[in-house]
Amino acid sequence: MPPRRCCCDGDCLVYTDDFNRADDTDLGSEWNQPDGTIEISSAMAKVTSGPASAYTVFENVSEQMYCSIDTWDEESGDIYEVWVNVQDEDNYHFVRFIRNNVNDSVLEIGIKSGGAETVYKSQVILTVTGTARTINALISDNEF
Repeated sequence: MPPRRCCCDGDCLVYTDDFNRADDTDLGSEWNQPDGTIEISSAMAKVTSGPASAYTVFENVSEQMYCSIDTWDEESGDIYEVWVNVQDEDNYHFVRFIRNNVNDSVLEIGIKSGGAETVYKSQVILTVTGTARTINALISDNEF
């Protein structure tokens, strides 16, 4: 995946993974997969049994951080999340896209703290199934 717009002056790319490597049943040592199965197939990460999740942790980021994921071949019922400020699987902020039907998908932002989830904002959005999209999160001073 090419780097997205930068939130600072200069080259501030901290981490990227375009999965452009040989097909494998493992995403790689830098990825944590708490549930389900995600494999690399044709230079993409694909859920092969799920629901599934995966996350990577990196440190020493700037006060502003921009995160994104690209999706393809969405189907009704798919859920995509970007996690930021991850301490562990029970403590993080998230941006979530829930692929429902054509006219009732949902975009949410929230926090999971001590295993309890709080959604700060939830918005129904108009979407079209089967389209590719990019889901973004811009974090400033450790807040959305």
